[in-house]
Amino acid sequence: MALLDNYLKDNRITQSMIAKTMDKPSSSVAAVINSKIDITEQNNIQTIRAIAKIINKTPGDILNELINLEDIIMGFNENCKTYLVTNIFNKDDSIFSDEVVEYDDFSEALSDLESNIKTNKINDRITYGLTISDENDIESIILNIELENNTENTGSSYVDNLELLPEVLRNDVKKVASAHSIKAD
Repeated sequence: MALLDNYLKDNRITQSMIAKTMDKPSSSVAAVINSKIDITEQNNIQTIRAIAKIINKTPGDILNELINLEDIIMGFNENCKTYLVTNIFNKDDSIFSDEVVEYDDFSEALSDLESNIKTNKINDRITYGLTISDENDIESIILNIELENNTENTGSSYVDNLELLPEVLRNDVKKVASAHSIKAD
């Protein structure tokens, strides 16, 4: 999820509120907010001005808050390793294949996890585990999803250790979990 989208949710601002303030169509606002390029890298001061107007802050305040959120995420990514673990099981529950991919960016790993779930064509049991490892090499599972026969088996799927993530990343995990009917408290 884009940094700006999280910021808007935290401040209870909708895309339609921004569109109305900017006197622009909602589709043009959605294009900015849903962009893969972070707002702090875009030349789109109109959107920042509209957000500032809605919540009665200066555009500089908004930009500073976005940069602070970006710094929090960068700090987390520098101090933690993120892994996506994929296990494919045989009919007898023995592991047929396992793969571990390390990521420098938690959001990228979460995005790949979601993509793998959507494109899964394997008829056997498969699990995807999103884990982090801190500077002391303590590994913690954040999100585990089990699929069987190309469908989700949410009885074995779970979210854990959210408190180890910055809030902005917690929200992203909760969104993915919710999309797959996994309870994330």
